[in-house]
Amino acid sequence: MPERNVVSWTSMVSGYAQSGNYEKALGVFLEMRRAGVRANQFGYGSALKACTGLRALGVGVQIQGCVLKGRFGENLFVRSALVDFHAKCGKMEDACCVFEAMSERDLVSWNAIIGGYAVQDFGEDSLRMFQKMMREGMVPDCFTFGSVLRGLAGDSGLVRISQMHGLMMQLGFGSHRSLSGSLINAYAKCGKVESAHRIYRSMIKKDIMCSTALINGYAREGNYSGGVLDLFKEMIVMNMRLDGVILCSMLNICANVASLIFGRQIHALVFKHQPSLDVALGNALVDMYAKCGEIEDANHAFDEMEEKNVVSWTSLISGYGRNGHGHKAIALYREMEREGLKPNDVTFLSLLFACSHSGLTDEGWECFSSMYSKYNIMP
Repeated sequence: MPERNVVSWTSMVSGYAQSGNYEKALGVFLEMRRAGVRANQFGYGSALKACTGLRALGVGVQIQGCVLKGRFGENLFVRSALVDFHAKCGKMEDACCVFEAMSERDLVSWNAIIGGYAVQDFGEDSLRMFQKMMREGMVPDCFTFGSVLRGLAGDSGLVRISQMHGLMMQLGFGSHRSLSGSLINAYAKCGKVESAHRIYRSMIKKDIMCSTALINGYAREGNYSGGVLDLFKEMIVMNMRLDGVILCSMLNICANVASLIFGRQIHALVFKHQPSLDVALGNALVDMYAKCGEIEDANHAFDEMEEKNVVSWTSLISGYGRNGHGHKAIALYREMEREGLKPNDVTFLSLLFACSHSGLTDEGWECFSSMYSKYNIMP
């Protein structure tokens, strides 16, 4: 363009930011500043969105300084972007200061502060701001409910989740698909997998996020009823993409019920959907075969892993101990040390179990002594 004005510059910054190309968005914004063009509220908002996406705290604070020196310091759009920026960068005190200083607030502002608290795991604060928003007469939307539900995980949140569910139904958000996923996740994390499954069954169109949340809930609670197997079969019939998270959860379930036949079927699906094993999937396979008593298959899965962590080694050590191979457990522990990995308390618990069940008294005392003197792990 022979001549560029603030509208053309802002369009470029906004376009890059909206498409997730945050580095390019910031680059164009800085180039605009060097060209002597003053940004408008949309330019500042898009630049702050880019800083939020990159978690570029330093650059964002500099942009905030420019905002406060200019004429957009009280602009609602820019202020909301600042709240979101500080919250997503983990600076909740700064986000709260900007929010409290706002002379007017809209739903975007409230969602930014509520969502910020939820993302940073301050569930009580997220709920407190939601209640304050309601007292001020603001009507929540699906983003508001999703953020609050995210913070209401755990046993203490069950009553509040039920109350939030009721309010959602009252305001007409009961059939919103993204909120169904949030409810499934919240109920599952509170241990109410049956309630989560009822919501799942009521959904007209199911998606991978809801299915993953529900299967993770079953795995977390140790609830291995036929419901989770039926759910997994339904996912296969619906040709849903099976990611590593779902496959790990299903392998954990197979491990804990020692279902070797179903575990082998899941292993076949791992080959089909995840040809390159990551550490988490490799660990889950080792653990599943070890708990099913197939220690040679566990060893084979371990050897095939390109990358291993302390969980990988501990899973196989535990498997050897559980299946009466105490000497192999000790040998693997020593190999782990030679590889430079630091064992943890679970590793030593597995070792002591292996020594106990194989009658390796001297080796057990040696491990116990090493646990305290070498690795400073208290018994």
